[in-house]
This record gives sequence, C-alpha cells and structure tokens, in this order.
Amino acid sequence: MRALRFPAVFVLAVALVMGGGTQARAASPCGALVGVDQCLDDFTCYKVSRPHPNVVSVSLADQFETVTAEVARPFRLCTPSDKEGEGTIDPATHIAVYKIRRQNPHHIERTGMRMHNQLGDLWLNTTSSGVLFVPTSKDLTMLPPQPSGTAHVDNYKCYRTEVTPGTPKFARNTRVSVADQFSTTPRDLALLKPRYLCTPVDRDGSGIANPAVHLVCYTARPALGEPKHVKVRGVFMNNDIGSAQVNTRREAEFCIPSTKSFSPPP
Repeated sequence: MRALRFPAVFVLAVALVMGGGTQARAASPCGALVGVDQCLDDFTCYKVSRPHPNVVSVSLADQFETVTAEVARPFRLCTPSDKEGEGTIDPATHIAVYKIRRQNPHHIERTGMRMHNQLGDLWLNTTSSGVLFVPTSKDLTMLPPQPSGTAHVDNYKCYRTEVTPGTPKFARNTRVSVADQFSTTPRDLALLKPRYLCTPVDRDGSGIANPAVHLVCYTARPALGEPKHVKVRGVFMNNDIGSAQVNTRREAEFCIPSTKSFSPPP
C-alpha cells in the first residue's frame, strides 16, 4: 500500500518568474524492482488560469527523439492523487504542465505501443508532441522552494495519442475513485479517452530517474452525480523553469503510471 499523507492545502494566482538552473534527477532503480504504480503517484490534472507567458527554450531527449522546443507558461497543475484508496507515495511533488511549441525536428508518429496499467492493456499511437510535465512544488500561502532533485519524479514529454486501429477501444466513462489535496473526500471521475502517452524525458541534461515508468493520461470529468470541483484561488507553484500563482478551474486529465512495450494485441 502507498503511504497516505496529505499536507495542508496549497495556492494559485498569476505571476511567472524565472527559476534557477535545471536540477539533475537522482537515479532510482524503482521501476526495475517493483510495479510502476509503486514508483510514481497517480495525478489529477487541473486546468488553471494562465500566467503571463515567459518563453523558455529547452532540449528534450526521450525514448522516441531528441529535439529542441519552447515552452511558455503552465496551463495545468497536477496533484498526487489517492486512487481507489491506494494512498500516495510523494504528496509534496506536483507537476506543472507546459505546452510544447516550435519543436525541431517535428515528431515522427509511433504506432502500436502496448500500454499497461491498473485499468488493463491499451494499444496507442502517438500523433504529435503535446506537453511537458515538470516536477513542481505547490503551496497555498507562500512561494515554496523548488522540488528536491532526490524526489525521483522525472520530467515527462507527453504525446497526443489515439487508440491503434484494429485494437480494443478504451471503455468510455470508466470510473475511478479519487481523493487529492484539493478534494480530500473521495469522488468518482469519469475517464473519457486516452489523451497523452507520457515518456520520461531528459530535459536540458537533467537525466532520467525511472526510464521504465510512463504515464497514460485520460481526459477526465466528475462522474454523473458527483460534485464539481471547488475552485481554489492563489495557488503558488515553483519549479526550475519558473514560479507562478494561479487559480484552479476544473479537472482536465487523470494520469496513471504505466509500462510500455511493443507486444501485439491478442
């Protein structure tokens, strides 16, 4: 079981400031020793108000490609989440989500990847580069320090995705019970379709702690009959790209640790 610990609440508003240098990720054998769901938390990603853009150039190297790109401002904040009463591993490390733009060279689609997680198997194709996940600290009352490089939460490059033609479709409206730091009372989210396939990425030479641990992120919304998200204002977030203060708006995606292989469907 994951250790279930919920720190006090956190913070959002709007102000982007450049942070320090990129932190190196500490190597971790976690993915090679136990299941990926014991290495990384599930995450509920909330749409947030967008700070004033401050364009940052990044180099990104993952299992698919090595590219340069630009990111401008966070538009999602993802919180570690207790799915189905499993608890959380690292309640302090969140994820800020940045849109990737002006990637060079352009992404070449990958097909027929078998993604396995607690919901089962799904075969996915990538269609284009989508977003960058960056480990982030969050607080509701003041600007927190950046996450420690020993947190073992990687940067992730997330690709827009579709189910591989001729393979089983995702069961729309799959329900999962979720609690997080914005909603400590468990509620059901309905997962509509896979949106992103996320690979660990070496950003600007930061390295990769857990190369086997991927994420599949699903478009999500409150299930029928569940309460809507109560917006949180003035949330502070900080990472080595920059800091911001934002407001949460609603749930957007739910991300589950996954493994990737090229096994054919049955």
